Amino acid sequence: MKTVGWAIALPLAIAWTGFAVWRLARLTKTDALKGDRAYDREGKFMLPFEYHDTESATRARQRRRSKRLEMRRLPPEESRTDL
Repeated sequence: MKTVGWAIALPLAIAWTGFAVWRLARLTKTDALKGDRAYDREGKFMLPFEYHDTESATRARQRRRSKRLEMRRLPPEESRTDL
């Protein structure tokens, strides 16, 4: 009878632990995004003047991603000369 209890409890414990880890990862990411936005809005202006033109890690990642996507786009059909 004890084996049946463990057979039920173990999968439930694994599922619950997986959910808790997933939820913690989401909350951590959300908190980091809020902190980065606050830094970009007002935090960097509380630092010395030479830091005013800096950006958060999130903003830098978004900028790099948008540049990468722009480079992947094909030019318009009328500007293609290889045809």
